[in-house]
Amino acid sequence: LKSTNLIRFFPALAALPGTPQSPIWHAEGDVWIHTGMVTDAAALLRSGHREKDLVLMFSALCHDLGKPKTTLWKDNRWISHGHDKAGISETVDFMNQIRAPHDLIQKVKALVKCHLAPLALVKQNSSSAAFYRLARELDQSKVTLRDLYDLALADHQGRVQNEHTALSLSQLPTFLEKAKALGVLNGKPEDRVTASMLMAQGVMPGPELGQMLKACQHLQDENGEILAEEIIHLILKEQGVR
Repeated sequence: LKSTNLIRFFPALAALPGTPQSPIWHAEGDVWIHTGMVTDAAALLRSGHREKDLVLMFSALCHDLGKPKTTLWKDNRWISHGHDKAGISETVDFMNQIRAPHDLIQKVKALVKCHLAPLALVKQNSSSAAFYRLARELDQSKVTLRDLYDLALADHQGRVQNEHTALSLSQLPTFLEKAKALGVLNGKPEDRVTASMLMAQGVMPGPELGQMLKACQHLQDENGEILAEEIIHLILKEQGVR
């Protein structure tokens, strides 16, 4: 695209060449170079499952589309705070341009939005609840923590390695191991309280039921091994049903 100048038809990609990055974390060069290296790294992580590979490759291509709009020089260094969230609209615009299916766009958008989360959760020594919440958020777009890990791995492999980047890369497996240990690597947590359980307690179908189910999920995620019966009791008490 760049060598033929056809890239001019894709503004989100055309903005990447020349967008600078911190040489500490990106000694390879600008965002365009980094994106090429990340897509190369992602190609080596493909599983052979066509749909999953499409999601991985497009999320690798789009993961830093938010950097051109967020990159600035501050305190003697280049920063791009918020580029993950800023990249959502750029990703959607680009993928609509190439007539990508809606489901694919939703999956790639979710991964782009959360691509910094794996390393952040590890560095912050985040609680199990944070992993549960992230798994639930991704599940809404039909992607998993495993999909997110693969993108994060490609992101960190797709750059020149030095003492800083090598440390970050070495920390990523901790995210994988914890997600696996919590049983949410390949999907959201299994809900202990179901709609039928709440309806058996007199809760009528409708918006209130949906809100209570979300409250049950939150309570479950925040309290680990809490039993379904205790969740129901606490939620009904809070709602004034009991």
